[in-house]
Amino acid sequence: MNRFSVFSRPLMTVIVLSLLLAIPTRAPEPALATTFQGVIPISGPAVPTLTSFDTAVVTFMEQNGIDAASLAITYNGVTVFVRGYGWLTKDRSVLMPPNALMRLASITKPITAATIRTLVRAGLLSYQSKVFCIGSNSSPNCLLSIPPLPGETPDARLDDITIQHLLDHRGGWDRDLTFDPLSEHIAIAAEMGVPSPPTKTQLVQYMHGWPLNYTPGSTYAYSNYGYMLLGMVIEKLMGTSYTEYIQRSIFLPLDIPATEIELGRTLPQYRNPREPWYDYPYMCPNVFNPTESVLCPDGGLYMEGRDANGGIIATSCAYARFLNAYWIDGQPKQPGINRGRYNHTGRHPGVRTLARQWSNDDSFVIMFNSDINGTGNQIDIAGFRSTMDTIYAQVSSWPTAASPVCPTEDLQPNKTFLPMSRK
Repeated sequence: MNRFSVFSRPLMTVIVLSLLLAIPTRAPEPALATTFQGVIPISGPAVPTLTSFDTAVVTFMEQNGIDAASLAITYNGVTVFVRGYGWLTKDRSVLMPPNALMRLASITKPITAATIRTLVRAGLLSYQSKVFCIGSNSSPNCLLSIPPLPGETPDARLDDITIQHLLDHRGGWDRDLTFDPLSEHIAIAAEMGVPSPPTKTQLVQYMHGWPLNYTPGSTYAYSNYGYMLLGMVIEKLMGTSYTEYIQRSIFLPLDIPATEIELGRTLPQYRNPREPWYDYPYMCPNVFNPTESVLCPDGGLYMEGRDANGGIIATSCAYARFLNAYWIDGQPKQPGINRGRYNHTGRHPGVRTLARQWSNDDSFVIMFNSDINGTGNQIDIAGFRSTMDTIYAQVSSWPTAASPVCPTEDLQPNKTFLPMSRK
């Protein structure tokens, strides 16, 4: 294969509720446009003692030319503040509701990590389990039996990759030295001679023909591909889609129904009606029809193929509830144990997200419908995080009641969870 001619210019880039627990219902549709700051409308219940957070979001949006955002804040383990900012539609005819669903981008990865760790605690998986079954010395407990393409000889070190390596971004691939296959669906399909976009299995077959950049476990290199593989492991073990499994095993026990978290869609006509437009001015080939050019968020990124590494959409309520229950690395939270501050960011064309844990019980998640400002530079999400940290330290009076925007949470202390069996 003449790979470097193809990639010389990369494209633009287990658990379930017991039968005693009823499935939660979605919260009533919240009232819109409770306030305005400047020209930007803000929807959802206002909290007088937390208006500084509104000001921070609106100021950031105005400075960067951002049209839509969703924010949720938790305090003492309760989601107390949920707001929508700006407009759902490009023509500004529909306001952004506080319960909008937005692309999570890479803050999907903590959900994937939490799911893997849940399976390990249930005894269905080991951190040392070998991921691939392709070499002559494959472990009897290996997970994914996907052969390479005909004529290709896989790197022998693929057999050594474990679940822990993938969780830690130490599988051996480095997108900065080669490419990110999750951003190269069209080029890979063309080289394989298959329709675009290729399936996840086809992507793995193709990647088996590339040597690893590092010995597994030796070097950290952020990997979307590694988390795609973790999603495939979940699907293999549990016999259901990644999205359906996280809906049932991670979010349903948190009283978040499937209406509040789902798989994102590549094309605008198939998106959830509560999902905003994504603001990005540049064009990309359509992954379903590469001869056609589309705005990159509207067909240039194959959302359905990146579920576990960045393809999920959710409300800020749903994600805030997740942050109450799990640390960013996927470990479950324990009462009274404070591990400090953690955060994870995400970015796609037209998307910028931030999940921030201030303490064991306090956190926030913000999702913007743009990742660049009017000058074409990336928006300063680290600066925004610093502003929010400062406000958090200065708040003297916090509400105690849960926001009515979020689905009702069952706070029974003796709630029972059972490992979810293979479907």
